[in-house]
Amino acid sequence: MEIITGMERRSVEEKLRLVVEGDAPVNSVTRVSRLYDISRALLWTWRRQLRRGELGGRTDQEFLAVTIPALPSGLALPDGGTDAGLEI
Repeated sequence: MEIITGMERRSVEEKLRLVVEGDAPVNSVTRVSRLYDISRALLWTWRRQLRRGELGGRTDQEFLAVTIPALPSGLALPDGGTDAGLEI
């Protein structure tokens, strides 16, 4: 038997993590909401709040999903390596 005790509170950091996870190319809002047992509407609300700067925390930063493709086979970097890496 499941007992419902009220609303769960999630930290701003957790909300941001779930929104970013739902925006990832390999995921979807539906998949993330099922995985973490939250409603899709709530995830969409957090997503909208993030884009409007209303989610909380710092509002001078944005998230951008980035996909870095692998180098085609047989292609090497100018230094002869094959690992491009990513430095931020």
